[in-house]
Amino acid sequence: MKQSQLDIANKLVKLIKENHDLDVMCFVNEDVCNVQELAGAGIGSIRDVCIEEIYEDKYGDNLTYAKSETDVDELADEIEEVLNLPFDFQSYSDEEQDKFFDKLPWRKAIIVYIEV
Repeated sequence: MKQSQLDIANKLVKLIKENHDLDVMCFVNEDVCNVQELAGAGIGSIRDVCIEEIYEDKYGDNLTYAKSETDVDELADEIEEVLNLPFDFQSYSDEEQDKFFDKLPWRKAIIVYIEV
């Protein structure tokens, strides 16, 4: 069942009150605002809000990743390419890949998901 905008807004207010030390960040779906194709601003609606662990890529494309929605292999490929790391991530076992993923500097934030 899709949440109403009022329910989502109330959930956001509750999360902020209970976690006032966390940053509030918006994750905007690429369909809302594709910077390369859009001359103005995109319009979307709030899909959900939650507390999420995020990783902010300071080396490559400056994107921010939500831990629950990020593929380990995809993120590792990007990190390998940008940092020009001398190892083949794909040769690591699943357990080693998960350890690498978990050791990234994740931090908690309140996330507002925006989509078309």
